[in-house]
Amino acid sequence: SPLQRWFVSLIESIGLDTWEELNYYNVTSLTYLYKHHVSSSSGQNEYFGIYGEDTKQMKSNHESLKLFWTLGNNNGMSTVGENNAASPTNVLLLGMHGSDLSAKGKLVPTLQQL
Repeated sequence: SPLQRWFVSLIESIGLDTWEELNYYNVTSLTYLYKHHVSSSSGQNEYFGIYGEDTKQMKSNHESLKLFWTLGNNNGMSTVGENNAASPTNVLLLGMHGSDLSAKGKLVPTLQQL
């Protein structure tokens, strides 16, 4: 996949030891921590791809998956309730961008989550 090729190219450029150290210190989770725990994003104004070029496709996929799980729940295939955290209606689609952490006011509270 393009994402996998991109990750491999990044890892090759910094070396496997550096990559493992970044993972050890949870650096690879910072954008998730910011988006989910600090910004409290509702998922409404998210974009995907560097310039938003993948937004339409990602949102379409997200809606299709929510419908799939909702139909499964309604057909007795799951015991997940509507207010359950695992319910498709509670799943947010969030874009993770390194630029979210370019401001100190966003980075510091994110690091405090670690």
